[in-house]
Amino acid sequence: MTGGVFAVISHGCPGARCKETARTAGRYLGSGTSDSVVVVPNNPKSDQRRNPFSLVYGSNTLLLVEIQADTARVTYYDELANEQCLRLNLDLLVGKRAIVVDTMAKYKKKEAADYNKMVRSRQFLVGDLVLRPRQTSAHGKLGKLESPWKGPYIIQRIVGPVTYELEILEGRQVPSSWNACHLRKYYV
Repeated sequence: MTGGVFAVISHGCPGARCKETARTAGRYLGSGTSDSVVVVPNNPKSDQRRNPFSLVYGSNTLLLVEIQADTARVTYYDELANEQCLRLNLDLLVGKRAIVVDTMAKYKKKEAADYNKMVRSRQFLVGDLVLRPRQTSAHGKLGKLESPWKGPYIIQRIVGPVTYELEILEGRQVPSSWNACHLRKYYV
């Protein structure tokens, strides 16, 4: 059995454990095979109930342990029935993939809706007074008693949906535009 590539399917095998599994399988199979052992993670996602291997090839894998230990799956193997099952699985594979894609789309839509419920949009009007974050000083830190906000500034113009141009109270324009996430309403 030396010289070939062996696939060891490891369920729930992250990082270093995959390499350890490959070395163990190589020692079990004989000398010189540890370099040719390939570990393929085959973890089913909980929301899809499908594993990556079955979504690509249409059927589950056979473990090397099952071949060596003469399990019922290996003992009662019928090549003709297996070929028919594989063809049927490949025919049904398009439907399985469509179900998984639909499930993922529903999941993403629900996640977006949950996230958007928590987001508070900040919209300012022209003429509103706002504060902006203070830039750090030359030595890199704000003083202990310094306010982290600088201003007030007046919203001069709305550039985009959440982008604003500011001006100082004396009427001089601030050189760059500011996003609403960096601004805070100033209450007088």
